[in-house]
Amino acid sequence: MINAESASLYIWPVLTTVVGALAWAFGTRFRYGAVLGPFSLVLAILTAIFGLRPLFMLNASSFVFYGKNIYDGFQIASVIGFVSVLTFVVAFWISRAHKNFNNKAPILKSEERTLQTPVPARATRNSFLLSWTILALWLLIVVTRGGGLDYIDLLAEGRSALAAETLLGVPTIVPALPVVAALLVACVRFSRERTSLYSPLLAILYWVTIALCVIPPSLLGNRRFLIPCLLAGLIGASGRRWHNRLSLRTWVLGAAGFVAIAIFPFVRSAGSRRQSTDLLGAMADYLDAEGFRGVLNGFFLSYDTEMFNWVAYFAPRIGSNISFGFGRATFGEAFLAPFPATSAPYESWSNMLLTYAFGAPCGVSYCPVPSIAGTLYADLGFVSLVIGMSFIGWSCARFDPTIATTQWKLATSLAIAAFAPVIARGNPISQLWIMAQCCIILYLLLFAINRSVRKRKRSRHNSAAVRFPTSY
Repeated sequence: MINAESASLYIWPVLTTVVGALAWAFGTRFRYGAVLGPFSLVLAILTAIFGLRPLFMLNASSFVFYGKNIYDGFQIASVIGFVSVLTFVVAFWISRAHKNFNNKAPILKSEERTLQTPVPARATRNSFLLSWTILALWLLIVVTRGGGLDYIDLLAEGRSALAAETLLGVPTIVPALPVVAALLVACVRFSRERTSLYSPLLAILYWVTIALCVIPPSLLGNRRFLIPCLLAGLIGASGRRWHNRLSLRTWVLGAAGFVAIAIFPFVRSAGSRRQSTDLLGAMADYLDAEGFRGVLNGFFLSYDTEMFNWVAYFAPRIGSNISFGFGRATFGEAFLAPFPATSAPYESWSNMLLTYAFGAPCGVSYCPVPSIAGTLYADLGFVSLVIGMSFIGWSCARFDPTIATTQWKLATSLAIAAFAPVIARGNPISQLWIMAQCCIILYLLLFAINRSVRKRKRSRHNSAAVRFPTSY
């Protein structure tokens, strides 16, 4: 029986869900490019965390955050979620209207030539070779750390303490290398298909490469690299239909993909699988045992969306028991991001909060992470939340890789879209730093490809000048 008090708790999550769903539908209009863009992905994540998660919690009467009751903070967390979604949506629409008004001027001839410049076939071939080289480098590093190829078999059995201990101390960019490989082939394909479609053979090689990029994060049981690999592959192949509406087949595949991503955390550990069962078999077993409703409950009541619980616990305390971050939750964390944990000049703001809550920093006992909304709120309450979400909404309205005038801008756009959901979901400053490292390597690889193509052109030009001097 729902009483007046519990009924009032539904108001803000319902409003967040409705606003998020309507804004997503009108903002994307169900077109490929918009659905794969950062606005769609960030909005979907925030709506799941602050709209659907609390509704599932109310239905299950679940108000526990690692042994701590968060019922008293439920209402303020719901309000924070609604304000973050509403601010994000309003800023996006205002920015997009302003952009459309200012873009009535004709495209400059120089920009038009840049957009339509064909990408040589050699660049496509080099992108595949470099991507495979990066994946081979990942394999070499992991096998060397693990003591041989048997370590790959250990990873295939599921995430375990032994496998995790072997990779302790490895720089974060190493498990992120497959993301770089996926972004590289995606960027080159997106560029080339502005003027010519990939042949069936190239398309097959492209998806084989993306599949190879997905394997490493699947073995490591890490979705913060798995999701960017998948998104990079989808975005790279969507250039020719960027403004087309989603087909029925795409909706079906998207639903299947969501189910797979939702199941993944529950079967990535070795102890969650039947003996001698691989990842796909374990996922099938889980779906058969839990059903679709169980998958939804697992996704919305587990650590997938527990960022709501983080806000529900800390929000009533920040500004009273805990001082505001005053920039330490965002700029302070960004300053610390390049430092190894053992040599940081001071303790991170996120670890200070975890120590307050659980008596130890991340990695000792518990390590829940805030969403982008929680991080912004920690700095200066609703002031920093509104400013930050307005900036993010304004930035998302500028996203359109189809009009990128340089390959570097295109690469950056694809990287932002690929990392958007993991940045919005949890520990955003850390995810931004990982994305920045991936972008640096990606720029260097694109520079190498462009340099190789230019040298090839000069070589052919000099050869032709020697053989046929009268043609000049």
